[in-house]
Formats: sequence, structure tokens, C-alpha cells
Amino acid sequence: MTLTTEQAYLIAFLNTDGLGRGALEKLYEHFGSWETVANTSESDLRKISFTGKFKDKIGGLIREAMRDMPQIDETRELYDRYNVTVIMRSDELFPPMLAQIADAPIAIFVRGNLSALEQTPVVTIVGSRNFTQYGKQAAYSLANKLATASVTVISGLALGIDAIAHRGALDGGGITIGVLGSGIDDDNISPRENFNLAREICTTGGGCILSEYPIGMVAMPFTFPARNRIMAAMAHATLVVEATEKSGTLITAKDALEYNRDVFAIPGSVFSDQSRGANQLIARGAKIVTCVSDILDELPIIERNIDLTPIKSSENTKKDKVAYPLSRQAQIKKIQPKIKKQPKLNEIETKIYNQLSGKPVQINDIIQRTKLSTTEVITTITIMEIAGHIHNIGAQNYIKSL
Repeated sequence: MTLTTEQAYLIAFLNTDGLGRGALEKLYEHFGSWETVANTSESDLRKISFTGKFKDKIGGLIREAMRDMPQIDETRELYDRYNVTVIMRSDELFPPMLAQIADAPIAIFVRGNLSALEQTPVVTIVGSRNFTQYGKQAAYSLANKLATASVTVISGLALGIDAIAHRGALDGGGITIGVLGSGIDDDNISPRENFNLAREICTTGGGCILSEYPIGMVAMPFTFPARNRIMAAMAHATLVVEATEKSGTLITAKDALEYNRDVFAIPGSVFSDQSRGANQLIARGAKIVTCVSDILDELPIIERNIDLTPIKSSENTKKDKVAYPLSRQAQIKKIQPKIKKQPKLNEIETKIYNQLSGKPVQINDIIQRTKLSTTEVITTITIMEIAGHIHNIGAQNYIKSL
């Protein structure tokens, strides 16, 4: 698709430091188009209900965006060169499940087969970069069999389980989507070890890669948690293959719970550090997966005829024909995890639990009060939420479960 003038203005704003999603959404809601925002006077911009010093800064930020904005034809040529399509939240192609969440991106940038965005159902597969042979076999086998059943497989194109899941889906002749925490131009696809995999996904019709960041954006530490929320939101379920006790993978599981999606996990050895996170998820209510039917039974599939061999088997996947008439408008079956409450809490869980009551407490306040690290709090809260000990009432505000 050829880049429109409206999209070119949005890209300029997204490339401007200081203009976050919240500010841009407020501007668009008030003025109705990005071109209008670009041509609005400073005095009119100050009339918008921005608070504090930002009200005085907004005019300068818009001027900065326009000063640094390339000619629209130059931007159009850049996006054409990489065959990148900009899909606004109001566009029909914008993934409907992603549009449902409160912190949905204003736009996504997509490279590859756009019809991959219309495929349903969808499962996100995440796991450790430092995988075991067991984790490799489980991720590949399940991704392959899901693809055979016409289930789209999403992952983050990272080293380890992510790349294995993408490969399994491609080898299964299915659709896979890689979600990046950077721009999707050749210079910024990362990690570089997976550059050829990304190109294969984009060019063979086997799916697409996407990001909420425009061309030229370099991956940063803060872009990966933001990427994880997209992976969780776009899928009906998230499958955790391998994860350590404090793995960032558990952040994706937490996002999935917050967005009312199913969470699955692969059981692993009690002697393996790489399985502790997944095993804890299972112990506290995540759905255990021993074969692909454990996932398929929870998805809106009308008919299937595929190999349902448990994942411990090393035999080749049987690729039988699958009848699958579902469209993107199909009804989404939402089944909540069966929560198994655990009355005993460990030391970190107790610290967090003692900060909560029936009054909402924001996650940043929990971190400050407990003096625990951000990773410790996020991963522990994920497990406690699955266990039913606490409840997220929205915007990362938590209360004790009644």
C-alpha cells in the first residue's frame, strides 16, 4: 500500500522524542487528523487539557516534528523500499483483538503477507533464549502441529524458543507472525542472527513481521516489554515453553492474563532451572500442555484431523488436510484458566501480599514499598494472579482476591 499523507504526518510524530502514545491520542481525538495537528497553532494546542509543564511544551514538540520531517515523497519512497505497510487503529486490517486493549498501539508497521493478520485462531509461543533440547523439541513440535491445524503462531523473533516456534510453523506450512521491539527495516531487524528467518517469513508468504515502531527505530530495553503486550493481546492464548523463575517470558504471561486470554505452559523437569517458571505457572492454575490437543480443545476450531501425539514423542508431524472455514469475524471462545488457590506464600509473595487490601495499589507503589526489583515484582505478581491470590483491576492496579 502506498503511504498516505496522513500516515506520513503520524510517522513524523512517532519519531519525535517526548510525544508519547497518550499525548498523541489526545491530540488526534481533539483535532481528528494528523495533518490538522501539524498545522495547528501553538495557542490552540495549549487549549487541550494537557497538565503541568507539558502544556507549554506541546507546541515546541509539534514544531520539532515538522522541522525534522522529511519530504512526504522521501518517506513514501523509504517505506516502499522495504514494502512496509502502515495500518492505523481505525483501519479494517488492524488486528481486532489488539484493538480491544486499552493500551493498543496507534498504528502498526507490517512487512510481509498482510492476510496473516486476518487468520484466526492465534497462539503466542514464548520461552527462554537458553533452551534445553526438550524445550526445543516441544516448541518446534507444537508450533508445527498448530500450523498444520491452521492456527497462526506468534512469537518475538528472539533467539531460542521464539525462533524455534517460527521455524516449526513455517515447516508446518502455516502462518507465523514475528513481533519486534524495533523498526522492521533491514538495518534494525534484531537479533541479527535471525535476520534471514525474518526475511523468510516476509518473502515466502508464510506470514509477516510487525512492530508499533516506525522504520529507523533501534531496539531499546523499554521496547521489549511493550512488544510483549502486543504478542499477548493478538492471540487467543499464550503458551510458555521454558522459563526460569524470574524470566521476562512471564511478563508476556502476565499481559495475557490482564487481557483475559488463556495461559498454557509446558511441564518440565523439577531439576531444570529452565522449567521453574513454567512449572510454577502450572502449579498455580495455568493449563498444562502435553500434546497439541490440549491447546486445540480451547480454541475456536470447527474441525481438525491432525497428529495429536504427545510432545514427548520424536516422530515426524503428520500433515493431514484440515477443514478450517473460520474467518476473522468468528466468535472467540474465551475459557478462563481453572485457578487452584495455594494458601501458602513464599517470602517474596508474602511481602507483596502484605501491601495489598481491598483498595487498589499500583504496581510502582508495590515495588517502592517492598524494595524488591521490578523483575521480581512483575514475575511474582504474574504467578500470584494466576493462583488467584490477587486481582488486577486494570492499569496494573492490584487488590487482594476476596
